[in-house]
Order: sequence, then structure tokens, then C-alpha cells
Amino acid sequence: MKYLDFDISIDDRTPRGYPLRADSAVFGQARSFLQTGPDSPEIQRELTLLETRDTDRDDLIRFGTYLYKLLFAGDIETIFQQSYGNIHGEKDAGLRIRLRIQPPEMSVLPWELIFLTAADCFMGASRRTSLVRYIETNRPIPVLETKFPIRILVAIPDSVAPYPDLDSKIEQEHLESALKGLGRNVTLTFLDGIVSLGRISDALMDHPYHCFHFIGHGEFEDEQGMIVLNTENGEIDVVGDDRFSDIFLNHPSMKLVVLNSCKGAETSSIDPFSGMAPRLVNRGIPAVIAMRYPIIDQAAVLFAREFYRKLFKGWDTGRVDVAIAHARNCLAGEFSSQREICTPVLFLRAKNGVLFHRVTGNDILDIPFSSQALDRSEAIVQTYRDNLKIKRSLEDEAGLSRQVRLMRLRKYAQIATAASVIFMFFLSWVNVFDLINLDTAIETYTLYFADDFRNKTFNKNIAVVTIEDESFGPGWRKENLPALLEILSHAGASVVVFDMVFETPTDADNAFVEAIRKTRRAGTEVVVGIRDLDADGPKLIKPVMEAVTGFGITCIGRRLGRSRTAPLAVVRKASPGENREAETSSGTFYSLSLVAYTSFKGLKILDPDLERMQISLLSGNNRTETIDFAELTRVKSKQACRIIGAGSSVADILLDPYPIDILREKKRQFSYHDLIERTLPQADQHFKGKMVLVGALGKDTFSENRGFKDENRFGIEFHAEALNTLVNGVAIRSVGVTGQMIFMILLGICGAFLRSRMIQTSVWARMAAAALVHAAYFFCAIFFYARYCLLLNTLYHLSAFWLSYGATALLEKKIMPDVTKPIYQKGEKT
Repeated sequence: MKYLDFDISIDDRTPRGYPLRADSAVFGQARSFLQTGPDSPEIQRELTLLETRDTDRDDLIRFGTYLYKLLFAGDIETIFQQSYGNIHGEKDAGLRIRLRIQPPEMSVLPWELIFLTAADCFMGASRRTSLVRYIETNRPIPVLETKFPIRILVAIPDSVAPYPDLDSKIEQEHLESALKGLGRNVTLTFLDGIVSLGRISDALMDHPYHCFHFIGHGEFEDEQGMIVLNTENGEIDVVGDDRFSDIFLNHPSMKLVVLNSCKGAETSSIDPFSGMAPRLVNRGIPAVIAMRYPIIDQAAVLFAREFYRKLFKGWDTGRVDVAIAHARNCLAGEFSSQREICTPVLFLRAKNGVLFHRVTGNDILDIPFSSQALDRSEAIVQTYRDNLKIKRSLEDEAGLSRQVRLMRLRKYAQIATAASVIFMFFLSWVNVFDLINLDTAIETYTLYFADDFRNKTFNKNIAVVTIEDESFGPGWRKENLPALLEILSHAGASVVVFDMVFETPTDADNAFVEAIRKTRRAGTEVVVGIRDLDADGPKLIKPVMEAVTGFGITCIGRRLGRSRTAPLAVVRKASPGENREAETSSGTFYSLSLVAYTSFKGLKILDPDLERMQISLLSGNNRTETIDFAELTRVKSKQACRIIGAGSSVADILLDPYPIDILREKKRQFSYHDLIERTLPQADQHFKGKMVLVGALGKDTFSENRGFKDENRFGIEFHAEALNTLVNGVAIRSVGVTGQMIFMILLGICGAFLRSRMIQTSVWARMAAAALVHAAYFFCAIFFYARYCLLLNTLYHLSAFWLSYGATALLEKKIMPDVTKPIYQKGEKT
């Protein structure tokens, strides 16, 4: 929490009432008068209800609202509301309301019960309106830097008549149970049985304790606070506040005293520093918590657990005002109709609420990385400065210098991370690593390993017929291809897809066209390929174009020489410098696999949405489905695929790769000669209802990289993969711009964090930690691909990690050369 101070002073009574002075850190000062004294009938009635436990929540709210109106009178309420409004919209901001009460009779009022109607809460229970009783003393907060564990000395003296018995074992168990969750952060030492003033003093000499917790009986007699201890022989020893406070004078490590005894919060009617709690603060204890009323066991356990947990653990460690607000809030939740919320009273002389600054002995581990830790660091810095205003101390000067340095290093680490991420994002935007194939090469390893975790199978509705005859050519259109169409049609094939082009007219075209028409009349659709354009559009002989179901681009792309892509759609816009044929052939052309898929499903292709990177398909009953494409490329120059001209927009899908032995399984890939020569038995079982890809193997093969393997395959096998990718609904795509930035930020933070947190470890330890980060990242990459078909831009992300790591190391060496020096030498006590 980042607090603004709001001080309210109540001065001695005058004929006009009690003068009130308010001082806001932002809105200046205001004055007013408190007209009602503690002896008024209304206040006495409410106090009686609290003392007799005859209240409900409405009573507490009514009295709390009344106290608010008494204290925040006139202009004081105006500047308070302005101050509260100033912090209201900020997440981790609050007001620290410091009560400076001079008249002792006004100290008896339970100001912790003040109810803020605007926030619907008790002020003392809200961390946004921390309420403390501030006692200003001209003393610094000594030994601010503290190494854990915190040592707590607990005193539970034997009870002697006439005081009620205390079961010390049960009280000890209660406190141990309350602090159980703090683990090694806290060490408890118990003094039970006969507990004398001398025994407490001896214990304080044995170890540098940080906190004293008293559980026992208290009194307030003759204008003096007292606690009940034992004499050396076990009798009653009623110790006054002056004697008791004296034993803490020479123990600067003591930060806090908790008096779990009744009347510990009462003060003298003539001396504001008389009373156990105020006297302890005046003698040098930075903070004292005393109980206004006797507190029941359940409430005492709850208060101790929540208060100490907040004080010794988390981002607000060491801030007593935050801790007591949290504890009171827990009491208000469990005991909503009872006085427990205003029973603990905090008397404080630490201006910023900081009792101690936890250190580990390694500055790097103490860097305030989170915003909450930074708020605490700022409060610590201000505490050091307040100390130095009172008294110059080499220890405080060194602590201040170190803390400022750590805050500066945090800023530099953030700058290094941000700069690294922005730089790597720029490199990814201009595809620097893509130009040298590194990023795409790493992607293929992701595909290779992640395929083992995907439940993927090659679609059973796809079959392949390969033509291996070297005499394959235009002459085949007269007898060979018509015969193949007849066999596949009789076998019940749904779609026959020719992975070949028919650009040059021949005498055999009529027989081929007639075979196509006959095949379609039998219920089998026919799709052919195109690869070039002429003046009239696709370069495809007109009779075949008119006879077939559709035609599609046969081009298969290659992603930077690694993984394969298929141009799902080409939106061609001719450039002014192109020839007349190109200018008349603008339009949208679709891939062979997409046309085959829509023919198989009976779908109509709608115009592609390049902004959303989608192609919509319309069914016969007007239902729409979409296909996402992975990349949109704006072509600037001529391509190997002649149908893609300069100025075209190409929508690519990434092929879902399969091992070559799966593609060439006998149940999936068949020989043309086996079909023609009728040596394939029961052909209808192999082709019925399927899409059949037909193509010549030729002499050329193309490589595909799959991690550690380079596999050579034929063009028709790539088309089979493209068709399988569409039929299975697989949409492999790279992580988007937002995801790219998120991963770069995360890896950049990891790099800076690892370097700054492990600066004093060996190089091997840092490399081992970096290896774990890389392993975790690759696991994420495999998971995202296996689960969502998302490819991470691995090289850019890991480069952000190492760039941030190196930048942080450079800043540590050049800007903060002494940041790695340990605070304490081995064996030195705090």
C-alpha cells in the first residue's frame, strides 16, 4: 500500500470545546471544534453497551457513525473527503489516519470503531483507511534492517488469587496454532510458570528479540497502567508502567510489544504518557498493541494469526498499520456484532508504519520486483530519511543508499526487459530470423515431437492413384484416363481429382471430355488442376473446363525451404506493367485441394475474408462453415507458381505433415496399372464414397523437413496432405501478434529475473536454471501445438530471454558495480 498521511489532532479543552486540527498531505490544513466530551449521556450509553457486550452490528455502526461526525467536523470533513477521493480510484493507495490525542479523557473513546458510510466499513478495519494512535517522539526507528526469523518472546505468568486462573499450556497452544503458517519466518520463546520482571529482563539479554507478547492480567489504578507478574517465589507482583517499560530501554532490536491483557490501552486522565501502552512508546518501542477490553480466546487466536501473518509474510512485511487493519477486518467478519473490532488499539511512533525492513543478506534477492513491494520500499526509504533527520547514523545512511540502489536496479531491469522485448518484436515483424531459416527450422522440431501427443489419423475418405508409366502424356486422354474414370466411377468414388493440368488441346480431348460427362452422370464429380493463366482466364482447354465440376491451383508452396504450405486462395490483382493476358485474368483462384473438398461436401466457396483470414463455405441448406488460413502473403514479385503474379494476395494453409510410410500404405495408395489390369480385387471397397487423387509420379521429388528427418515425396503426396488437412479440419497457424508479444514479455521477464536473482551463484547454476526455463518453454510449445495447433515463434521468444538476460547483466556491471556486495558477513548478527 502507498499511504498518504492524514493527521488529526485533538487538543486540550477550551470554552468552545476541544480544538481539532487536520493536516492532509495533499489538501492542506483545516480546523474545527469537537463540542461533545466523553461524559455526554449518549457516549456513556454506548460505552456501557460495549463493556457489557450488549450490542449488535447496527449498534456498532450507529456509534461508529456518531464518532465520525464528532471527529470529522466542518472543514475537516471537507479535506478528508477530498483526500479519500484522491486515493479512491487507485488500486494500492490508502490514507493513514494518525490520531494525535492530547486530552487523556478523549483517549478512552473507541475511535477505532469510526464508521465511514461512503465506504460502508469501519475505518480501523480497512487497509485503505488505516487508523492509528500516533505518538510523536524525537527518536529514530533503530535497527531497521532485520534478517529473519523474527524472534518473539512470549510471557504467560502464573495467575495468583484474586485473579482468574490462566492455563498457560492452552494459551501456548493457541499462540503456536495461530503462528503455525509462518514456518521459519518466526521463532517463539515461551516464559511460563513463575514469570518475574527479572526473568523477562534476563531473557531479553540472551537473544535480540524483535517482539514481546504478553498474555495475562492488567490493571489501571492511581492513574497508572500495571501488569500482573510474579515475584521470584511465585507471589503477585503488580508492576507499574514505569518499571515495566524500563526493561526495554537497552534493546534496540525490540520493534513491537503486544499486551493481551485488559486495560492495557487505558491512559491517565492527567498524563497522556501514563498508561502501559503510551509509556512503552515514549520509552522507545516503535509500536505497541494493547487490548481495550478483555478478549475472548477465539478472537485472541484469530487476531494473533492474522496480525502476525500479515506483519511477517507477504509484500507488506514489516508494516504494522497494514497488519492491524487486516486483523481488525478479520475480527469484524467473525465477530460482526461484538466489540472485538475496536478491542486492539495500536499506539505508534513510526511515521510510515514501518517497524523493520526484511533483508536476506543478498541485495539482489531483496529487489522490490512487484508494485506492492515497491510501495513498501518507498515507505522504508522515507523511514530512513526520517531517521537521518533526527540523528545521523552510518547504518541508516548505508541502508538508505542500498535501498535506493535496489529500487534503481528494479527500474533498469524493467527497462532492459522492455527494450529487449521491443527489439525482438521488431525483428519478428521484419522476419529477420525467417530470412536465414532459423525460426522455421525450429518449428519443424515442434511438429516432429508434438505429433506423438496428437491423436491424428489420415482421413479414410482419401485415396491416391499413382501413374508410374514414363509414356504418360496428352495421348492418355483418349484411352487411359477415360478407362480410369470408368473404373473409379463403377467403384463408387465420390470425387476424382486429377493432379495434372490440361493446357494444350489434342485429338483425344473429345474422348476424355465424354468420359468426364459420363462419370458425372453416374454421380462422381471430377476436378482438374490449373497452374497458369491466359487472356481468357485459367489456362485450361475449354471443353474440359466446361465438363468438369471445378478446377484448382496445383501449386504447393515451401515455407523458407522447410515446412510445406498450400495456397488455399490467390486473390490476383494485375500490376499496370503486366501484359494484357495478366490484366484480363484478375480475380480469385482456389487450390485444387479446396475445390476437391467443397465438391466432396457439396459446398459453395464464398469470397475470402482477408482481414479475418477466413474462407466461408455455404452448404445447400444455407449453413455456413469457415476455414482459417495460417498466413496471408502480399506478393511483390513473380513466383515459381505462374498463376501467382506480382501484387497478388495469397492465403496459405500449413500442411499437417505425415510420415511417408503412412502416405504410401497399401490401403491408401494404389497403382494405376493395378486398376487397369484388374489385378486389384474388390476395387469398390477401396474407392467407394472417397476422394481419389490421380497423378503422375514423374522424375522429380520434393523434400520435406520433419525435425530430424528429411523425406522426399512426390507432388501428389503433398496434395494428399493438403486435402487431409482440410477434411480433418486442422488449422495450423502461428501465434498472433498479441500472443507473440505476451511470450516475449514473459521470456524477457524470466531472463532479467533469472540473471538478477542468481547473480552470486556459479555460471553452471545459472545455465542449469536457464536450461529449465528452455525445457519448460519447449514443453509449452509442444502443448500448444498438440492441443491447439498453434506454432510458437520459438527463436524470437528465446532471443528475448537471452537479450534481457544480457542487458540486465550489463546494467549490473556498468551502472551498479557494488550491488552484489552482501549486507552481512557470515556469522554477523542483525
